[in-house]
Amino acid sequence: MTKQFIFSLVLLLLAFQSNSLFAQSSNSALELEPVSIYDGGGVPAANTIFKSLEQQELLQIVIQMDINHLIENKIKDEYQEASLTINNDLKEETFPIKVKPRGRFRRMNCDFPPLKVKFKKGDLKERGIATKHKSLKLVTHCLEDESAGQNVIKEYLAYKMYNALTEVSFNVQLVEVTYVDVNDESMSITNYGFLIEDTDELAERIGGTEVENAYNITLADIQKSYSHMVPMFQYMIANMDWKPEMLQNVKVIERNSGERVIVPYDFDFSGLVEAPYALPSVDYQQQNIRQRIYMNKVENLDELKATINYFKVHKKEVINTIINCEFLSKENKKSMVKYIKEFYRTLDSSSQCMEAFVK
Repeated sequence: MTKQFIFSLVLLLLAFQSNSLFAQSSNSALELEPVSIYDGGGVPAANTIFKSLEQQELLQIVIQMDINHLIENKIKDEYQEASLTINNDLKEETFPIKVKPRGRFRRMNCDFPPLKVKFKKGDLKERGIATKHKSLKLVTHCLEDESAGQNVIKEYLAYKMYNALTEVSFNVQLVEVTYVDVNDESMSITNYGFLIEDTDELAERIGGTEVENAYNITLADIQKSYSHMVPMFQYMIANMDWKPEMLQNVKVIERNSGERVIVPYDFDFSGLVEAPYALPSVDYQQQNIRQRIYMNKVENLDELKATINYFKVHKKEVINTIINCEFLSKENKKSMVKYIKEFYRTLDSSSQCMEAFVK
């Protein structure tokens, strides 16, 4: 019996094993079904500032501030006084706020930095809005080019796609922001952005608290559902810009049950978003940002299969998230849907699953 024959036989057996594994019924997907937030001890959301701004459609807002001061001092961690006005068919309401640049890479490299928006406690109290979660992150358009607004929408949709998979995720609100300079009202910038739910508000909603110093945490320390779901989602959108052990672009929440979950955020470096400043991961020898690499060690094939089946069950919701966004251009919509369908074609192929996830 030649070595070539033995090698071919081994490959044949592995192929048979993988086909039988991934061809089983999808019942095992139930094993990794994320627990309902109410079962986890979550509490109904109070009337927070995020909830009061949250709506199905695009929210139009105006932020009046010293734009030149913001841009010239974007590396400084300093608030400036500003105002935020909500414009829609039902009302026009102005809030006194403070804003400051935030983030790391984007703060240093964006023409227009992302912002932290801080509402004033006394003002919220007067309006009957809960004062507990008074700060929100605002993702801005970053670069002053034609693709900037569409890139914001693509990243916003990455958050919404994860919302479609689990409630243990950051809620977001798409906004069209007009930034008006307080020193020269003729100077204004209008573009898309989105607001992100406060981390403590998310933790409260799912019944838990944020663990701020959980460095060196591994996926093995995380509730099983999410230790598999997060890497698979990141693989789906080709995002290599996250590391649980460094708390890089993930938040750790300890639920009332004692189990810990991780919640991903910041998807601008993903292949799905394809931001012009995004770079391939050198650590993982990624050839380009569209290349998918699975950042998880598979030790249990049944758990991998359950995760794959869970994503298959939610395929329609994930893809419809993109299709139903009226603010995404036809070209970007077509490209994003095609990219996600490529992911699902991998899940439908036993041999491709083995190659992508079992190394």
